[in-house]
Amino acid sequence: MRRFVQGDLAAVLRVPAFRLYSASRIAASVGQAMLQAIIARQVYALSGSALNLDLVGLVRFAPR
Repeated sequence: MRRFVQGDLAAVLRVPAFRLYSASRIAASVGQAMLQAIIARQVYALSGSALNLDLVGLVRFAPR
């Protein structure tokens, strides 16, 4: 088993599984950001109200 030196980013990026994991995390984050923007746009398109758009944004921060 290889031993990695702390802070050696190049060594971590040579591991194919880590590169795949990192790419999937980035893709998921981009997808979530796009989804939030699309939901906000759709709410505004349907209601035409900035208040409803603000309420949707407020509800996102409510505890689940």
